[in-house]
Amino acid sequence: MRPVNSCLLCRKRRLRCDKERPSCGRCVTGRVICQYDDSTSTEPSEGPDIIRPTSGPQSTARSSISESSSQERHGSIEKGHVSVSRGGRSSYKGATFWANAIPPEFVQDDDYICDTPPRGTTPFSKWPPRRNSDVRERNESFLPPRPSIFPLPDTSSRQCRYCGSAYRLSCIQSMLPNRTICEKLCDVFFATVFPLMPILHMPDFVNDFETFWRETETRHHHESVPSSVVRAKPSFLCLLPAILFAALSSSGPARIESILGEGEPDIPSAADMYFVAMTCATLTGFPRSPTLYSLAAYIIIQSQFIREEEFSDSPDFIGTAFRLALGMGLHRHLPHAGFTLAELEARRRLWWYILHLDVMASASSGISPLFIDDKMANADMIHQYDETVDESGQNVKLTDVRYVVAVKRYEVTKQIRLILRFHFEDAFDSPTRLDDTLLKLQDIANQVNQTVEWLLSFGNLPELSRNNSHLKAGNFGRVWKIEAGTADKEVNDFASWSALLLHMMIHKAYCILYHPLFRNATSVTGIPVRENAIKHAQGFLQLFIRVCDDPISEPFHWMYPGTYQPFQALALLLADLLQYPYSDEASLSRGIVDAVFYLYRVDEGVVSQIDPPRRQLSSTGRSAWSMLSRTRKRVLEMIGDDHHVLLPSPLIAADNCVCGERIARKQDLLRQGSAELQTQGNSSTPRPFYEDPLTMPQGLYSNEFDWHEFETSIAPEAGFMSVDVKLENYVTKP
Repeated sequence: MRPVNSCLLCRKRRLRCDKERPSCGRCVTGRVICQYDDSTSTEPSEGPDIIRPTSGPQSTARSSISESSSQERHGSIEKGHVSVSRGGRSSYKGATFWANAIPPEFVQDDDYICDTPPRGTTPFSKWPPRRNSDVRERNESFLPPRPSIFPLPDTSSRQCRYCGSAYRLSCIQSMLPNRTICEKLCDVFFATVFPLMPILHMPDFVNDFETFWRETETRHHHESVPSSVVRAKPSFLCLLPAILFAALSSSGPARIESILGEGEPDIPSAADMYFVAMTCATLTGFPRSPTLYSLAAYIIIQSQFIREEEFSDSPDFIGTAFRLALGMGLHRHLPHAGFTLAELEARRRLWWYILHLDVMASASSGISPLFIDDKMANADMIHQYDETVDESGQNVKLTDVRYVVAVKRYEVTKQIRLILRFHFEDAFDSPTRLDDTLLKLQDIANQVNQTVEWLLSFGNLPELSRNNSHLKAGNFGRVWKIEAGTADKEVNDFASWSALLLHMMIHKAYCILYHPLFRNATSVTGIPVRENAIKHAQGFLQLFIRVCDDPISEPFHWMYPGTYQPFQALALLLADLLQYPYSDEASLSRGIVDAVFYLYRVDEGVVSQIDPPRRQLSSTGRSAWSMLSRTRKRVLEMIGDDHHVLLPSPLIAADNCVCGERIARKQDLLRQGSAELQTQGNSSTPRPFYEDPLTMPQGLYSNEFDWHEFETSIAPEAGFMSVDVKLENYVTKP
């Protein structure tokens, strides 16, 4: 038998190994851990880690103990990746990191280590404290993780511009826009942001909103005595500007202009509302003494800044929110502590949304969740209704579709947390554990599919819901009831969109399960890891593109594709195409990959083409897309295709998912339901990617696309061909 002296990684990938010890050249270049299997070698290894036993019983015993403990520690191959740089810096990405499937040679030295200069803050307390120091308006907890897309106001001055004295709550009150503007922006927030982060008790907030304006609308805001709401809940003045900020920053300019009216002189800027919320948070003692409203304001504002590609670089926000929630006892069921029904429900909603963020951040960053074991908490699941007490003292329960969808999302993320835990425990080395997890995940998938069918069964009379003109401004407190023939377009569109979202989350859960196992699929016997992983990655990307490009998804673009990008599934398909370029799934995978890159924009990432809010791509995001572009180029070179050309798959527009499940209503009904969007020149269905390139709207075929900037940003060898050359190849000129 011929001895095999190559390292395990080179042997698995069938590459020539120089057999250097302790690390071969390829592993050194790829910055991965090099391991050898000395059991297949005819000669004992002379590596520095080998301990040769000496004579004597004590030496033999010590040697056997050392060898057994070493085998216990190093028995499994390290599935993560560590990058080391000078100055003691290191970056570790666990097996769940989204780029784990990409081969090491496509990863550059700076792709894993973030060298972004720190912002002008320090985690160390200033000592000694300054004397006569006034209230600091720059609450460090509220600062964004990167330079913002809007200019933040100068906060060097500690004096109010109205009275010239130090800021107080009456100053904050005077900086708010008028009631009409606040009502319209609240309409935007509760129709776009709140459905995806339902962390408030609606009747309680509406009551505080009405009381606040009823007691202040006839007075001069700056000199008036604070209303009863401000005296009882001063952090309400922190929550309201946070809501206005989220409404302004989550929507495109066209949407804001259509709602507030063109040329409205009193439209506040997002920067001003950010400053007001940050200043009020300081005045009300956040984060040392948080309240439900101030914690909600913090989550609302920071959720507009976070990006999936930065979860491993800027985890401060989620960690801070998690620790504050623990300090407030949100993780405990406390029915006899004196909280009202509204407060109990608000506590549950804040807690479960923080856990959802924790799981979503861990899913692609390669860092374990903050919350590991469900035994650490006993908080109940959120209710699917807002429970209130009417004038007669009876409890009223009004089911809201936004909470129904949230419950299913949290149930999926709860299962994802368990999957992540098993990955970090290396528990999936056992096929039995993997089988049990698949059974549990299938049960969750069946429940979610029932909810998806239920959502798709409603709103089947779209001609009744072409607009919400019958709804007056300030009606944001209404219940989103889902019933056949409802005339509320916002409810109908959200039902259709959330069906896509829930189905996409199931595919994401499977991707997280299979992704770390993909690089060594043969280690799991009896389960077709590769085939299942590819199917779910294709399904996830199909749905992701759908929620990015369907007109009904426009209100929710701030999260998809604003916050989240399709890194993990895209990396998985590209890694499979590198290994199996001619497999049965390869053609569809290449078409879906090209469909994703069709939505790519320089310095933004994947964005929608329907009036998207501005998405700023950080240096980490640019490195991520550069890595994916290099991998795609190599994939197409292997089969002789031109990597400059995009050939998206038309399957993206189908009503059925790759897995066979129904994901949308019939297109003719959907077109009727999106009639008002059609009048603006947008198609109600995802654009078919096989149409004539000359008739396509702005995108990779547009003459306005900055090709030089694109090629410069992701390296010249990875850029796509400019529009004139590409059209010469594929379009016959007259």
